[in-house]
Amino acid sequence: MGSVSASTITTLSCDVLVVGAGPAGAVAARVLARQGAQVIMLDSLSSMRPKVGESLPGAIAPLLQAAGLHSWFAQSQPLPNPGNLASWGNAQLHATDAIRDPYGCGWHLDRARFEQCLQNAAREAGVSFLRAHLNTVTASEHGVEVQAGEATLHAKWIIDASGKARTVARQLGGIARRDPPLLALCAWYPDGYDDTRSIIEAAPSGWWYSAGLPERNRLFAFFTLPERAKTLLQQPTGFLDQLRTTRYIQRGLTGKHAVAHLPVQVVDAAGSHLVSVCGPRWVAAGDAALSFDPLSSQGLYNALYTGVRSAEAVSAVLQSGNQTLLAQYAERVAEIRYVYQSEVRHYYRQEQRWPDDPFWATHHR
Repeated sequence: MGSVSASTITTLSCDVLVVGAGPAGAVAARVLARQGAQVIMLDSLSSMRPKVGESLPGAIAPLLQAAGLHSWFAQSQPLPNPGNLASWGNAQLHATDAIRDPYGCGWHLDRARFEQCLQNAAREAGVSFLRAHLNTVTASEHGVEVQAGEATLHAKWIIDASGKARTVARQLGGIARRDPPLLALCAWYPDGYDDTRSIIEAAPSGWWYSAGLPERNRLFAFFTLPERAKTLLQQPTGFLDQLRTTRYIQRGLTGKHAVAHLPVQVVDAAGSHLVSVCGPRWVAAGDAALSFDPLSSQGLYNALYTGVRSAEAVSAVLQSGNQTLLAQYAERVAEIRYVYQSEVRHYYRQEQRWPDDPFWATHHR
């Protein structure tokens, strides 16, 4: 069927409806289609804003290979990331070289191009794409019914890959929990310098991240509490002034373009998770299942991982009625959440230079 508009049809049926065409949804749809399921991927694709979450570790290679996505990944023209730099716990800049990683270098992505390649891979596997907003979803012992635009869709199973919005899980009884508040103020600079390593730098009221992206773009992101973010946004050059107080991050402004102002995008960067990532006839993947504080650098990897594993679990149910993989998937997501919480808490507590600042006091707890 390819891509269709919900205004041109009235009723559709499929084995699995995947809600969300981001990394988790596109990968889940492709895996299911390659295993013989009839899949429809539903997404309005209404937002044209740049997306944050543009890096993958070298450890993603086996997952891409298993899903038949290695060539599609190459088509997105990723930029090698040879290592990471961090000023954390003290003022020194510490380097981690990817040569010590058994999987080799990581990757920086043009996120829009990467997602387009994943969507093309899903279509190539036979996935149908419906461009519409999900309005309502109901589940019964026989399947799910979805109203999307003017269309009615019937599916045996539904995968919620709608991100933190959790448009499916919220309507089917899913309960979400949020971590401490965290906002990211993000800006893209069109002429970054040649060092493509990721950099993080702790600051008195939050922390900074910067990375060189394809086409010489550079991302700057400041992670802080909502109150501090609001103060910076109320000042015309608040973000840029704050950036210039950094010791290392500001080096990324050394391109030929003089900068008096950078347009800033505000992103909710707080981690969150579903108490249960599955229920009768539905399962969540990607940020809908669990999202991470970006300090962990796990978000995009987790989207691809949970996309593959949730699809494998649903495929097993469709083919034999066996829900063992579904239970294992839920257990695995809970394990990931537990380990993530322990690690990110430990990492925040390594920075003790500003213990009384509201940001650090909040995240130390």
